Amino acid sequence: MGAETLIDQARERYFSWVGATRLTYYDADGELFVADIDDTVVTTQAYLPELRDAGGPLRMSAPYVSGRAVVEDSTDQRYVVDLGTDAWQALPKYRYQSYSPELNFIVSSDGPSDGTNSFLHALEGTKLLGPLDISGAGDLFVPANTTTAFAASSLRFAATADGRVIVSTLVAGALDNAEIAGAYAAASGAGLTFSPDARWLAIPTEAELWLCDLGAPGAFQAVKLGDLSQSTVWFAPNSSALAFVAANSPATLTVVELGNPLEFSTRVFDGDSAYRISPNSTWSNDGSYFLFFGTFRDASEAEVEALYAFDVLDPASPPRLIAACDDFGGSEPSCPGAAYFQPWVAWPSAIQAP
Repeated sequence: MGAETLIDQARERYFSWVGATRLTYYDADGELFVADIDDTVVTTQAYLPELRDAGGPLRMSAPYVSGRAVVEDSTDQRYVVDLGTDAWQALPKYRYQSYSPELNFIVSSDGPSDGTNSFLHALEGTKLLGPLDISGAGDLFVPANTTTAFAASSLRFAATADGRVIVSTLVAGALDNAEIAGAYAAASGAGLTFSPDARWLAIPTEAELWLCDLGAPGAFQAVKLGDLSQSTVWFAPNSSALAFVAANSPATLTVVELGNPLEFSTRVFDGDSAYRISPNSTWSNDGSYFLFFGTFRDASEAEVEALYAFDVLDPASPPRLIAACDDFGGSEPSCPGAAYFQPWVAWPSAIQAP
């Protein structure tokens, strides 16, 4: 089989590149296969045939990330696998299970998802650690990503206990737990967000946004950034800034530059005609543009879905209109459903709604 033929067959199904010469994909029956490519010669086989023979066809249970994935056989047995080396580790069976985005932690439960019967394991490569002692950590629930924030680049997470935020870090096989001090009101855990470099933790409360510098010396301390009207917080991909909505009707977007932790440089964009900002808003890769996606009112007070780009480096310049339409959910090219920056440039592409 040639590489072009294989990719054409996999096009309508889930597939993912592992390095430059290996492709994992589902066949028409949902079974996980792997293809190794040598020049234009492709060798395909069912993934990890020894596991398939023992428990039936494998399917993906948690997405491929950082070279690893969680797969599941027909008996509901799950394995963490290294898709580059084919090393694997069986995971303990629980009724419910969820995974951190980087597959660093696994939160499990055998009973009601109320945090009273939860278990935590950590993953170092395919090595399983735990269950860990979580008595000093914040409350963990399944699914974990609703009330727990996981750092992308370290074995660290944040959760709440009695309205206080607790940061837990895996050190020498055990959790080191530290409460974040500050006068913030009770936090629910929803909306807790780490910066991509894991240095900053944004703490939304019902009406305020607080920020903790986890890289500062001494005990963790949160400072108030401002009022907050919705819990979504957007960190720039390079962790140089964050954005949040300070008010609605009209919408006020606040951008905080994080280059100097002692003197935050804050820029406020007031959208005179905007009254809602979508969580689908996003940053360019270099932090120089912010896509403002939401609902606006035009001169006739009619509602319009629109996508603007703010130039953060030149805040005095007006926002640039990318696309707008008054047909909600429309399929016209001017009706954006989402927008993404290409990885190598700082200019957005609008994706029309389905």
